[in-house]
Amino acid sequence: KDNLSDKIASLHNNIVNENYKNPEHLLEIAKLLYEAWDYYYDLDAKKYSFAILTQYMNAYILLDDAIKIDPNNSEYYFYQWRLKMDIWDSFEDSEKKLKKAVELKNDDYRYYYRLWNALMHQNKYSEAKENFLKWIALNNDYEKLHLNLWNMYFELWEKEKWYLSYETWLKICKEMCDWFYHNIGNELLNEWKYIEAKESYQKALEINPEKSEVINKLEYLKNKIK
Repeated sequence: KDNLSDKIASLHNNIVNENYKNPEHLLEIAKLLYEAWDYYYDLDAKKYSFAILTQYMNAYILLDDAIKIDPNNSEYYFYQWRLKMDIWDSFEDSEKKLKKAVELKNDDYRYYYRLWNALMHQNKYSEAKENFLKWIALNNDYEKLHLNLWNMYFELWEKEKWYLSYETWLKICKEMCDWFYHNIGNELLNEWKYIEAKESYQKALEINPEKSEVINKLEYLKNKIK
């Protein structure tokens, strides 16, 4: 796909000739190995799990070498962390690597987003929320941010704030508007506001007519509204 094998082979030859001494090339090939993982995953994640893990471990080792050569490049820690998180390995180690990346470069919203993931999976919701708020200050137009910030407000049961998060999301949503109405419908359903929930689900269905979760919820509401 996209000559990915040729790119990896060519770059690998360069790396061998350089005796693994160019950390930027080590990072570049690690990124290509992540692309290979995506390719295998899209084909059949279960069938190609061994190939996926092989590519990931190769990428991890190369980035470890890159860090030894240049321990002050934030990208090396960032991409190593992605490996650990994607194979659901040590979230605590991932947190350490992301904090190191943020220490080296504190103006990249991607780092805060990924660090949020590591914290969330350790149930450190307050810290995760603080990282999201830092991310908002850097990039307020990424709608997935507001969805996940809502998740933190929900875990912390800060109900008045999760509706504010929804309002902000609705103003900027482009690709996930159906999820916005779906989630709001769930909230209204939990509060037994069946008519309002139905209206919200219908808006979600107008955007994505094949959204099975919404179709099932509307079927459920038929009996409730009667």
